[in-house]
Amino acid sequence: MFFNRNRLKKQARVIFIILVFVLSAGLIMSSMQWANAPTTKAANNKTQMTQEEFKQYLQESISKLEKKLEDNPEDIETLLELAGLQMYNGKSDKTVESYQKVIDLDPKNTDALFNLMSISFNNKEYGKAEERAKKLLELEPENLSTKMDLATIYYYQNKFDEAEVLVKDVLKGKEDSQNAHRLYAYLLADGKQEYQKAVEEMDKFIELAKEGALVEDAKTKRDEWKEKIKE
Repeated sequence: MFFNRNRLKKQARVIFIILVFVLSAGLIMSSMQWANAPTTKAANNKTQMTQEEFKQYLQESISKLEKKLEDNPEDIETLLELAGLQMYNGKSDKTVESYQKVIDLDPKNTDALFNLMSISFNNKEYGKAEERAKKLLELEPENLSTKMDLATIYYYQNKFDEAEVLVKDVLKGKEDSQNAHRLYAYLLADGKQEYQKAVEEMDKFIELAKEGALVEDAKTKRDEWKEKIKE
């Protein structure tokens, strides 16, 4: 997973929920964080309310923000906060609409672009996710997390060569990137059937990560590739 602390500082009122790597049929589900994002106040209040009370509180908060935007429709901070609450309330269409308004006002707003990219990815709209990831990379060309996000999007579109270029670039900048080694292993195995190299990359991930569910999954996948080498 990739947790961009700089982006968190820029939008400190938003809580990011991180989507970790999950394996399904040998595929990487996501390398990306994305914004299912209530405000800090809303998140704290959730622990003190019943489900119905919190639902009412959430709707009232959304209504207040919408009212605020009637007076100042170009208030970017309010739009970002509204988008987070809308996502938390399960209103994904309205969330996209709010983030798009931010982009219309400020095409270089990386918070809104990032969240739109993540929403597109999780909706399996990989073309849109790719477009937004490329825009982010134009704005932040040295951002290794964005490079990994785009590499993951390429992976899901079977654009293995493009993904490999980005992963290698990440490893040049950060040799101990666990996720880069892990994604590279899958690219080598699934994209090129280079199982020996895939095993070597997965071993690097295991050595760096040391323990946990992802390591156990990695060991299982590595052993499968070892069997393919014998075939």
